[in-house]
Amino acid sequence: MSDIKEIKKLESMGESLRSIAKKTGHCFETIKKKCELEDLNEIPKQTRVRRDPKKIDSVLEIINEWLAKDLLMPRKQRHTAKRIFDRLKVEYGELYSGSIRTVEKYVKAKKAEMHLKKDEGYIKLEHKGGEAQADFGEAIVSENGKIINASYFALSFPYSNGGFCVAFKGQNQECLLEAMKRIFEHIGGVPTKIWFDNLSAAVIAIGKNRDRKLVEQFDRFSMHYGFEHNFCNPGKGNEKGHVENKVGYDRRNFFVPMPQIRDFKELNSQLMIFCEKDMDRLHYKWERKISELFSEEQKTKLKKLAKKPFDVCRYETRVANGNGYVSYETNTYSAAPEYANKEVMLKATAEEIIIFNGKYERISSHSRIYDKKKESVDWRPYIPLILKRPKALKYTGFYNDLPVEWKELFEKSDEEGSKKLLETLHFMLIHNGIDMALQALLEAKEKGRSDRESILAIYYRLANKTPIPVDIELPEWVPQLNVEWPKANIYDALLAGGVA
Repeated sequence: MSDIKEIKKLESMGESLRSIAKKTGHCFETIKKKCELEDLNEIPKQTRVRRDPKKIDSVLEIINEWLAKDLLMPRKQRHTAKRIFDRLKVEYGELYSGSIRTVEKYVKAKKAEMHLKKDEGYIKLEHKGGEAQADFGEAIVSENGKIINASYFALSFPYSNGGFCVAFKGQNQECLLEAMKRIFEHIGGVPTKIWFDNLSAAVIAIGKNRDRKLVEQFDRFSMHYGFEHNFCNPGKGNEKGHVENKVGYDRRNFFVPMPQIRDFKELNSQLMIFCEKDMDRLHYKWERKISELFSEEQKTKLKKLAKKPFDVCRYETRVANGNGYVSYETNTYSAAPEYANKEVMLKATAEEIIIFNGKYERISSHSRIYDKKKESVDWRPYIPLILKRPKALKYTGFYNDLPVEWKELFEKSDEEGSKKLLETLHFMLIHNGIDMALQALLEAKEKGRSDRESILAIYYRLANKTPIPVDIELPEWVPQLNVEWPKANIYDALLAGGVA
């Protein structure tokens, strides 16, 4: 990985392939192959101050001088915004006639700038088009009536003031990379440089000379998409002040009031719509819409997307316990009974945990759990085992997780009936899941039926999306026909002697 990184860096600096081969000690063919490498997927095994220039520009130098001198004073003996306002009114009343609020806004922002580099002097940061800043924010949402924590990743573009967000239930490496990947694909391009905190999902350690040792998967991802990464100095998150403001802005404007969602897919859809609509406003500096500026940035400043998407995931091997369950982080996920005490492969994405056997065949899949010491069970592989012991059904976690309507049906059935119902339910779960199985049962009950044949008939109609037949109302001018249906006794007489 380090060789590939060095080769690509030299190539980006305009070095010829033969020159790179000479400097790195690799043969020409190797250099050519690495430079053409585009797919790096892992194979499994400064905030600007708003002010009214007419009111405060005339005294800015005076305020700046007072604040600069304050750096030499004890903290409790420095100017407050109120004290500066009072001094201006008394000492420079002819220059300043504005309000205390204008002074407070300027002083607050100026102090933040000065504290950013108070030991080294303040450096004004200017961002070129195509550069971005990244950070996570936190908020709460209501998912199906349950209040949960959401972590939203914000990627902002200081040049145009545009930005986008993606939300997950955590802030791990998979969430970080998947969020960036989705935003890249949404905007159809990649920033040339992205500024980050020293988050653990990307940085393993910081060396003596502030050199970063990066997480390998993050390094692969950045090389795959071709963006340069820049990390803030430790404890200096203000160096990426644009995205810090963006995180707060999104929380105040999107997450208030608290979003009511069915799932995070719906949340992210709403977030993306919000981000797009939010850019339909004027830029704070230029009298142009943010959407127009970002559109120009998209077309002229961003890098092209990689030809092949990066597969954001982590592969690990696990040995299933005696029940065929595997542990990951602090939680437990089911594989299948036949894999008890055997080695399986686990694939972790931002939203899923997928379990494979040694031939890389999928055994089960689960929504990734972000709580602690929880359990997720895919009961479908376990139902054949329950069918061998139908009396044990009501003592299983599978039975406890069933909808009330299905439990009531099992309660009314004898042992043989329960076994047939379980076979029917197993079939529906494998092909379409519990929601359609419940819908079929409820519709059958509406029609006064609860036998397995009726439930299956309705299930097939739902699965095949067959429309329900409706009566056609004929206009009055259509004549009514008296149809005389054949009587069955004629055929009874004909077949009196039986069928040969």
